[in-house]
Amino acid sequence: MRGRDGALLGPREKDRLLAAAGRSATPYRDRALLQVFLAFGPSVRDVLALEVGHVNFPAARLRWPRGGDGAREVSLPPDLLADLVKYVALERNPRSPALFTTRLGHPLGRQQVDRLFRRLARESGIAVTPGLLRRESFVRKLEEQPAAAVLAFFLDRRRRPRAAIPPGV
Repeated sequence: MRGRDGALLGPREKDRLLAAAGRSATPYRDRALLQVFLAFGPSVRDVLALEVGHVNFPAARLRWPRGGDGAREVSLPPDLLADLVKYVALERNPRSPALFTTRLGHPLGRQQVDRLFRRLARESGIAVTPGLLRRESFVRKLEEQPAAAVLAFFLDRRRRPRAAIPPGV
């Protein structure tokens, strides 16, 4: 790891996290879910909004759903695509349009994602959270394409509603 706060996971840490995800009762789902967080650093809300129709498997593309602003398409890294294919083919219950589901086919919820990350942290010995992976993704984008990363950051902030500040505070 680099940095004081543990940001920027190295290849060994990523391998430990993926190995821990592969030891769960739903290894394909958990690996694919972790791979999405590792590759793109999305918010939990964005991941839970994904539907299976947002993945174009032949083109290896993922369309992120956005509110009224349309959608943003990204290329899927080969390892993430492979994990998604295994998950959809072998574990995913087709009862729900949600991409990530429980074994019974219900859309995965925030509590299940939090539980997964607590288990990953415990089994891998790495204090990993969706927020850490989000920050890491932002730092990686800053290093690769600074202007695009800053623009995406500000556009994302504009889309998300802010909590109202009570008067007199």
